Amino acid sequence: MGASEPQRDYRQPACNRGRFFRIFRDAFHGSDQLRAITLCYPNPYQAAMDDIAALSRLYPVTTQNQSGFPGKKVFSATTAHVHGSVWFTDASGKSSRAMQGVNVVARWIDPLTGKASRSYVAASVSGFLYSGNAGNPVTGFNDPLGNAYNQFGSSDSSVEGFFDLAGLQIPTAELQPNTNWRLRL
Repeated sequence: MGASEPQRDYRQPACNRGRFFRIFRDAFHGSDQLRAITLCYPNPYQAAMDDIAALSRLYPVTTQNQSGFPGKKVFSATTAHVHGSVWFTDASGKSSRAMQGVNVVARWIDPLTGKASRSYVAASVSGFLYSGNAGNPVTGFNDPLGNAYNQFGSSDSSVEGFFDLAGLQIPTAELQPNTNWRLRL
């Protein structure tokens, strides 16, 4: 480190936009861990929107089970759903092959400011249902523990570039009919 560079205390977490953090320490235990989490997350006990969406997709409130969840609303009626596929294009601009592993990010557009929200954001990786790298003769078809690389995901090529963003929360019911989302890759 040069004389003009500021010194950084690497025992402290480095927060990125108030949500993510990195710890530059080999050992990290007990109260230090809790302190780092509370410094970087506004409320570490409140799940993020995409976490809530994932849980809601596993355990949705539907018209059939709504009576068992007093005060809860039907998941599909109160959230937005964006899905599709990401594709490479050929020289003429036509879709040629699905892209796997692209991070697709959806951000709610605030109708008052016209700006993308930092609070209402979710992400999906294209091709998350596809089997991906199932190995080859050079790298092998199994991991070091003997597990086959193709044990997860589908071999169906229609899901190779597929992404799915369900459960996108809308801040207020009044905004629901006029909600816009910005998608970025």
